[in-house]
Amino acid sequence: MAAPASGDTEAAAHEFTADHRRRRRRLALAAIAAGVVLVAAYVALLHLPPRLADSAERAGADCRTSIYNSGLGDPDACRKAPALGGVLAADRARAAEVTWENDYRTTWLAVDLAAFRDLDGARRDALLRRLLVLARGHTDSFVMPELAAMSVGARAVVVEAARAPRGADIEVGITPLWSAGIEAALVLGDLDAVAAIAATIPDSQAIVRRSLLCLVGKGECAPVDRAGEHEGAVAAALEVVDRGGSDEQVLAPLVGDGVGWSGQFDQVHPGAPYRVSPELAERLAAALLARAWPVPPAPSGRRKPGPPVAPPAAQATLVRVAWVLHIDAAYARSVLGDVAGAREAFARADALAARSDLPAPLPVESMARLRRLADPEGAAAWLDARLAVTPDHRELLVERMLARLDRGDLDGARAALPPRPAGDCDGACEALEWVRLALAVSAGDRAGLEALASGPSPTPDGESGEESWWCGRLEDGEARALIVHAINGGAAERAKVRWWCQSTWADDPRSGLDLAVRLVALGALAADGDVEVYLDTQLSGQGARALQLARERAATWRGDAAAAKVWRERRERVEAALRAHPELYPRAEALGL
Repeated sequence: MAAPASGDTEAAAHEFTADHRRRRRRLALAAIAAGVVLVAAYVALLHLPPRLADSAERAGADCRTSIYNSGLGDPDACRKAPALGGVLAADRARAAEVTWENDYRTTWLAVDLAAFRDLDGARRDALLRRLLVLARGHTDSFVMPELAAMSVGARAVVVEAARAPRGADIEVGITPLWSAGIEAALVLGDLDAVAAIAATIPDSQAIVRRSLLCLVGKGECAPVDRAGEHEGAVAAALEVVDRGGSDEQVLAPLVGDGVGWSGQFDQVHPGAPYRVSPELAERLAAALLARAWPVPPAPSGRRKPGPPVAPPAAQATLVRVAWVLHIDAAYARSVLGDVAGAREAFARADALAARSDLPAPLPVESMARLRRLADPEGAAAWLDARLAVTPDHRELLVERMLARLDRGDLDGARAALPPRPAGDCDGACEALEWVRLALAVSAGDRAGLEALASGPSPTPDGESGEESWWCGRLEDGEARALIVHAINGGAAERAKVRWWCQSTWADDPRSGLDLAVRLVALGALAADGDVEVYLDTQLSGQGARALQLARERAATWRGDAAAAKVWRERRERVEAALRAHPELYPRAEALGL
């Protein structure tokens, strides 16, 4: 075979070299392109986790807002987590933060849904305990699981949190957790829990700590500090009496411009007594009456002349304050278990009001509320006698119906109910209408409820999500109409109103509306589940005994003997502790009793 020519060999070599170079160039370009792609992918990968975290945060917030505004849906769908954690430590931390915050906020929403919509106490408490675990180690301002428990009335969980290590160091808003825990424990009648939490109260509140430990028999019962209490005002007035001061000086701690509204001793605050020890109140009442009607000197002249008769205006104030003190003493004796002493004090108040030489009439009707709460049996006869004289007195009519309800006389209460008034409705009339609603609910009177549902049901007219504020702005008649329409509607309608209004109808004890009446009316909104779970959300901030009594009476009226027994036993435990230490009565309100 002939050898190839040298020129052919050179051409082939040249072609091979050129082809090799082309391949290398293509590979280099491909490598550069791949590098660009990899760099772009890496850059995108760095930016993707933050975007995914932001997206998960928005999705969780939008989900919760939708459920909050409608009260519908499953909150577990809002537990959004970023799909990718990220490469950088900061991205992983951000993803974990979003996951935790969605979980925490969703769990809080689920707590509210369990309490208001679903009426599921066991789920409510389980979720709250999960919320407490989630909150560990987090100090953000919105992380207040104890507030969640307080807002739905989960008192057992509040007590657990307050008894936990460092519970005494936690503040819920402006309220120390130990204070909320004491309040919850007293309402539950759990005196062991009161003792455990009281022992952790800081030295800045040593008087409260000492008083609570005394109450539950776990500490020394030192003298009560009366400074700033109503008891202190009465003691100050007695000091002026003892040193022979003027009427104006005696009355200065009790009435007038220098005394706050709640401390004015010339009026009766329905349902909110002054909490003065009965012995001190009765001693001052006697001293004031001695000034209003001085005893004339004996004919023999052996006795010194008494003080001059007070001017008419001062005399009227002296008499009125003395009368109020007799009433307050009667209530105090009742709370402390001295029913006979309470009736004697009321008799003294009645005798004073019946005097023919009064400088001004006394508003005896204003004592009806305290009289009924202090002595239901005695109040019934007193109310009948008063109404025989003034049969159309609305406040007394309300009290007589409530007295009959408290004795279990539902038929008698219904018989005492006057016809619905025509025209405008004043405060006493509104109270009557609430009682009318409570009576219809207690009796299961569908016809009566239908009659109360005159006119359309109010509906929110503001922006979505503002329903809870809207409920709080309703007038009494509108609130009753909303409740009645919900009662007459289906379960979905009742759940909607419970969710809308949540705890906006908590009552002020000085407003004049009986607490149990409100609880009976609201309890009808929870007819589809556990009424007690819903009522736990109402009337927060009341004294333990007042709330226990209201819950007991409401349960009795609606025929729930088991719930009434629970609340009666809780109340009796607290009352027994207070009656064992009557010196603490002046501090009862400050101690949460």
